[in-house]
Amino acid sequence: MAKRMGWSGVRNVRVRGVGKLLAAVGVVSAIVAVSCGGGGSSCKPSVDLSGNWSGATSGDTIANGNPGVVNATFLQIGCSVSGTWTFDFQDSHLDSTRNVVGSPPEKDDVFLQFGTVVESCDLSSGTCSQVNGCIYDVVGKLVSPTQITGTYQTGQNCSQSQTGSFDIHFVSPLVPTPTPPIIVLPTIAVPTPTPTP
Repeated sequence: MAKRMGWSGVRNVRVRGVGKLLAAVGVVSAIVAVSCGGGGSSCKPSVDLSGNWSGATSGDTIANGNPGVVNATFLQIGCSVSGTWTFDFQDSHLDSTRNVVGSPPEKDDVFLQFGTVVESCDLSSGTCSQVNGCIYDVVGKLVSPTQITGTYQTGQNCSQSQTGSFDIHFVSPLVPTPTPPIIVLPTIAVPTPTPTP
């Protein structure tokens, strides 16, 4: 299975001289254009992942053999996937729900990340900001349009290591949230009394 390398895989790049700097900028621009669908091309998803998915997780290093279930909800719009990824273990202290981001599969490879956004507050200044919490990398294979198998592992900003495998299956499509109809109330004209002479 091919592993996709992100920006975190680029380290210790040194460029000397203006010519090499311009060459590096050109290469980086080409990589960004290709990875972002630039250059006139766009992603061509092989399947729409939108829906509810569920299945077993195994070999989770944090759960230490504790059987678990993954429940995921994906919403695919164009060339992006978002949603939630929930771990449910027999020991409820291990349960967690995380936000998902990624891109749809263009063949059978599935690359996602899930993590949390943490609110960090400085009590002395009274200000708060959002920072990325622990980010997991998910690498999977689309076995069929209704089954994804693969592995997950902790990546950025994580205080402990966690890895495991999953086998999830499509359960149901997303139920659209009904939009309430717009009700326009008629304007009632209040007659103005005419003065009597």
